[in-house]
Amino acid sequence: GHGINVQVIGETSACRRYASFVARRLLGRGNKDRNLLCKLDPVAELAFPRLRVKHKNLVTLSTEMSDGINMQDRGEDLEPDEWAEHLEGIANGSPGHVLDIRNSYEWELGHFSMSAMPNTNDFADTTDKTLGLQHEDKELPIYMYCTGGIRCEFVGAALRRKGFRHVYKLKGGVQHYGNTLGPQRWEGRLFVFDRRNSVPIGKNGEAAPVCCRLCAASAAE
Repeated sequence: GHGINVQVIGETSACRRYASFVARRLLGRGNKDRNLLCKLDPVAELAFPRLRVKHKNLVTLSTEMSDGINMQDRGEDLEPDEWAEHLEGIANGSPGHVLDIRNSYEWELGHFSMSAMPNTNDFADTTDKTLGLQHEDKELPIYMYCTGGIRCEFVGAALRRKGFRHVYKLKGGVQHYGNTLGPQRWEGRLFVFDRRNSVPIGKNGEAAPVCCRLCAASAAE
């Protein structure tokens, strides 16, 4: 398998104990070279009202992207402060592409200011072409981000297999970035896959100036 994705809600101390329990079971007590990234987000409501355990693929990639990928070669992780430094460099003219590895409706709700809207409404349809990449981009730095980091792991492996040499991923995704640095260079809110629908980035995240496509309600409602 490719791994386990866990989301739980509870008191902070209980969530920390659970994260420690999972780390011990998966990595072993003596493994000091690896760790699990635990992201803690304060919530004012019960975001997960029911227990659900699913055995399925973490993500679904197209055959074009998934064939022959090596999940041990996924690109390089960037900590939030490193990511911010690279974004600053691109803003000042350094070469590279900032790619949103999500769906177009997620980008509409909120995104890093220098990333283009993804050309797909379904992650399974993502390819290097829908991301706007060309053959000549294989020597340029590629900076990718998604909500929590999982989708970037798979797309990173696919791009590496396709010959893109300099692939970088935002470690822990936008959630970890927001918890660490707040909304620097982020515009709008973050789409999340639970009953909250969207959350601000950082403690002082701004409200998104967009509405639901179906009911016209504010994205913050």
